[in-house]
Amino acid sequence: MQSARILICPSVWYESFGMIIVEAFSTGLPVIASDLGAMAELVHHERTGLLFTPGDPVALAHTVSYALDHPTLLREMRGQARSEYQDRYTAATNYQILTSIYADAGGQFGVSNSRHAA
Repeated sequence: MQSARILICPSVWYESFGMIIVEAFSTGLPVIASDLGAMAELVHHERTGLLFTPGDPVALAHTVSYALDHPTLLREMRGQARSEYQDRYTAATNYQILTSIYADAGGQFGVSNSRHAA
């Protein structure tokens, strides 16, 4: 992935979570994806990648050409993709989110955060 200029996800199906997109972001690789489901939620158009109409090969070709014809935008999207990964998808970030969820859930049910709660 590190030598690629873009990752293309042309799926016409609703994906539950685009792990390949997050993996691309981890290397600073912008993604061209179908404007559909989780892919459209993960890829921020002209920030972390580009979106195109699913099932439309002409739109896909146009989007790829656009990306390759705009190297400055592609370079900016590389940085934004990497930042998106660091801000939302690292193990440390996910750990903080998960512990926050557990703390909130525990508080709703009167459970103390202390390990020795009675």
